[in-house]
Amino acid sequence: MTISRESLHKGGFGIPDPGIDEFLSVLSSKKAIEWFRDVETDKKFLDTYETWLFSNKKFSIHGRDKDKFYAYIMHGTTQSFHDFYQIHSDKILKIRRGEYPYHKAFFNSIGKKWAWIDDKGVCSNDFVILSCPFSGNGDLDLESLEILKTCNKKSVPVLLDCAFWGLSTDFSLSLSEYPCVQIISFSLSKFFNVGRLRIGMMYSKYKEKASGAILAPYHYINSWSAYIGFQLMNNFSIDYMNKKYRSIQEEICSVLNISPSQTLLFGIGQGKKWKDFSRDEKFSRICLSQAIYERDKKINY
Repeated sequence: MTISRESLHKGGFGIPDPGIDEFLSVLSSKKAIEWFRDVETDKKFLDTYETWLFSNKKFSIHGRDKDKFYAYIMHGTTQSFHDFYQIHSDKILKIRRGEYPYHKAFFNSIGKKWAWIDDKGVCSNDFVILSCPFSGNGDLDLESLEILKTCNKKSVPVLLDCAFWGLSTDFSLSLSEYPCVQIISFSLSKFFNVGRLRIGMMYSKYKEKASGAILAPYHYINSWSAYIGFQLMNNFSIDYMNKKYRSIQEEICSVLNISPSQTLLFGIGQGKKWKDFSRDEKFSRICLSQAIYERDKKINY
């Protein structure tokens, strides 16, 4: 098997799954219109999202008390980041090297302070955004857990970015051990390859702060995208992608002589050969989505 370098990418996007694309092509516009005329569908969407997220016990977040965490529909994970930025505008953002580059780019664009946790550590006047699984390598690694422990000790607020939820091998976290976690953010972008539709949700301890909480009573959301997300979650299980593509990811990584990430979309390379895929000079994370799609197409179509 030959893997073209053109099918490998530095960024991260979902696998263009033919089954999902076929399903999307026949969705009823009439039913979508009925959906977004009905304000009660906000709750229906959030209830369905929660059921879908935790329908497989391999993926679990324990200790998420409903009287402490409030659910809000989000435009992907990005809207939740901005809520967190605003709530803690008097603090310094800290992120790991290899983290989602949007944070660095946004803070640089407005001249606000941020720093690498790797260089500066975590201080009491910080707030932390941490992707779980970690964006740099797709793993739920020990370094992330150590950062959470430090944030607990110093009462530093944390947002967990769970954009890769359902695409990793296993994921288990107990929030009772990490009261520093204030927001947990999810998105359907990577799982269903629908990033441009901006379908997400968050659990937040901030009941009356920032855009998610303020806009919710007015049902000010993208109802059309929520309808598509609702239909996708009702027709494709949280196991769907792993069951279909995990063996192909491992096969491709073996051919390329790289390590398969815990997150289905990626492989991790070492050395100069993969320097073009480096993320802040620490991780060479290679997005395999297109290569997985092309390999699956050869096998099954």
